[in-house]
Amino acid sequence: MAGLVLAGVCVGGQWVVAGPARGSTWVVPLRTGSTGSTASSAVPAAPTATATCSLISLQITVSWTAVANAAKYDVYVSTTGAAGAYTIAASGVVGTTWTSPILLLGTYYYKVTATVGATWTTALSAPTAGHTITVVLCT
Repeated sequence: MAGLVLAGVCVGGQWVVAGPARGSTWVVPLRTGSTGSTASSAVPAAPTATATCSLISLQITVSWTAVANAAKYDVYVSTTGAAGAYTIAASGVVGTTWTSPILLLGTYYYKVTATVGATWTTALSAPTAGHTITVVLCT
């Protein structure tokens, strides 16, 4: 996994750095005569997600691998295919499983992200295998 590289600029005695999480900006005050230091941290890997379905309840349970120091997870769903558009299905999930509400007929794919700390968000996981809700069963 590659390390994270941040670039910034000194403005009015402060080091301004564009953050990696959703356009955030960090401001770090500098002391007079500071020579600075270098530090790096690896970007957390995306979780690995899988999904299973229930024949009786017409629900899909999404499970994923834990990400070190993750505070919460977000689950995204697509009904247009594994490469389709995804929308948020659940936000702020604590733990490594989530079960959908009762679903309508269709095929569902899921992806998961982890939030590490207050603002760091991993990339989306690879999509789960699609599961189809039909009139009688879930496959």
